[in-house]
Parts: sequence; structure tokens; C-alpha cells
Amino acid sequence: MACRVLDFLLYMKGHFFIYLIVAHAMLLACGAPASNTEYRPPRPSRVEQQWQVAHQLEKSGEQEAAVAKYSALCHGMSQYSRACYDACRVIFEIPDEKRGRACAKQFIIKYPNDGLAPTLVGTVANSFKNSGGHEMGAVWLSELARQVEQSDVWDSIHYERAKIFRDSGTQAEEENALMEVVALGRWGSQLWDNAIWRMINIQRAKGDDAKEEALLQRMLSNLEESRLIASYNSPYYDDALFRLGELYWERADFKNAYNAFQRLTTWKTSRLRDDAMLQCAIIRKHQGDISGACAHLKQIFDRFPGSSSIRKAKNMQDDWHCGQ
Repeated sequence: MACRVLDFLLYMKGHFFIYLIVAHAMLLACGAPASNTEYRPPRPSRVEQQWQVAHQLEKSGEQEAAVAKYSALCHGMSQYSRACYDACRVIFEIPDEKRGRACAKQFIIKYPNDGLAPTLVGTVANSFKNSGGHEMGAVWLSELARQVEQSDVWDSIHYERAKIFRDSGTQAEEENALMEVVALGRWGSQLWDNAIWRMINIQRAKGDDAKEEALLQRMLSNLEESRLIASYNSPYYDDALFRLGELYWERADFKNAYNAFQRLTTWKTSRLRDDAMLQCAIIRKHQGDISGACAHLKQIFDRFPGSSSIRKAKNMQDDWHCGQ
């Protein structure tokens, strides 16, 4: 009888919570296992067992045998992509860079959306940099990018190209490669914030304040609300807002400088809140508002007692005769 009631409940619509309570009771009545039944992990599949054999060969130092085993799993009926990656990885560790690059290229073209593809791109890029083949590496990666356009790994390829150009001192080429990633937008690349922050620092080093500010504004306009599901804040956002405040300060635009630093003091998880508060005090002092400057210094003592700015704030407090 209980099992018939359970069958009926499976077709019920609505009354969701009542359904859950009654269904749970019926499952117990029908002999469902108790919730405290010991968990037993599933046995490894045949492919996983074979992968373990290859892994043991690798651990024992038999690298070529491990590569052969990984490759067999890669090209066999299972088409196990992890084994394909491991074959390439071990080839690079042998080391056999020429064979490793060929293996990596085959993997990346076949599995451009695999989570391990960016790692392999980095391995290839490092192999060129370590051997002094920067120009050859940039060309190799550029050709690879054309073969995997509109895939997940595409931005990683251009980001690694940028790192090669940076390592070789060709800044213009680095900027071009970085802009390929920046052009994808905040939601188009997992490396967008890294790429745009590097571009910001390049413009700063060149003294191009206009381009630097435009990039800072672009980055900050993509700041995401932390309450959103799956949101995240790049660690560069704090630095970007602080740097924007510095830019305004250097231009004697004290209103916008103060607003930028004041905004940063409200970011509860920012590591730069105390530094921003100190800058607010300095701006108020520069504007002749001693009372406002001292109020900001007091907030540093009250809100950030462990701040590295405490000593500087105390010296300012004494110099400005705060509280007198």
C-alpha cells in the first residue's frame, strides 16, 4: 500500500513541501536504505585503471614507457583527453621540446576548450622563452591561435604571446597581443583583467596619462557587484581605483581625487582602505580643511588599528595639531 502511495506522489503537482515530507516517509516505508548507510566510492573505470598504470610508470622514472601508455589511452577507443595531456607533459619533462610542441599542438587543436589546454599553452611558451627562441615562439603561437579561433584557449594563446614579447623587450608587439585579449571584454575572457591591468601599467611607464585613465575607467566600469551569483572581484580593482585617485591628484583635480579615494574607503574587503583614508586626509589638508583632515586621520585609528599607516597618521596628527 505504501509503495502505491509513493507511485501516486511521483505524479503529483504542487504542494511541494508536503510532497517532500510524505515522499520521504514513503521511501522509508518501502525499504529505502537509511541515510546513515556507509558511502562506498565507485570503482575506477577500466580507462582510469589503465591511466593509473601509466602514472605509476611515470613515478618510477620510466618516462618513455609512461608516454607510450598515456598515448595509447589518448588515441584508443576511450579518447581520454587527460591521458593526451599527460603524454605531452611528460615529453616536455624528458625533455624533448620538439616532440613536446608537436604533441601540445595536436592536443590544443583537438581539445581547445579543455581546461588543461591553457596550461599546455603556457608550457609551450616557456619552452621557447627558456631556449631563447622568442621570435619563433611568437610565430608558433600566432599560427596556433588562427587554428582555434572562438575557442576557450584563444585568449590564453595571445596572453602568452604578450608575455613572450615582454620578455624580449618588444613593447609594441606586447601591447598588440594584450589588446587582442582586452578586446574580448570583461565577459569574453578569463584573462581580461590581467591583460587590461598590464596595459594600464605600460601606459603609466610611458607617461601616457590619457590612455592610462581611459583604461582605468574602462576597467572600473566593469566592476561587478559582489552580491551577484558567481561574481568575483579582481585584486586589480583596488589598485585601479587607487591609481585613478593618484592621477587626479597629480593633475591637481582634488575633487575627483578625493571622490576616488573616498570610494575606496567604503570597499569593506579592500586591502587599500587605510591608504585611501590617509590620502583623503592629505587632500583635505591641502584644501585648507584641517578639521576634515584630522577627522580622516581619526578614522584610521578607529577603523584600522592594525594599519601600516598608523605611524604616518600619528606624525600627521602631531604636525597638524589635531585635537588642540
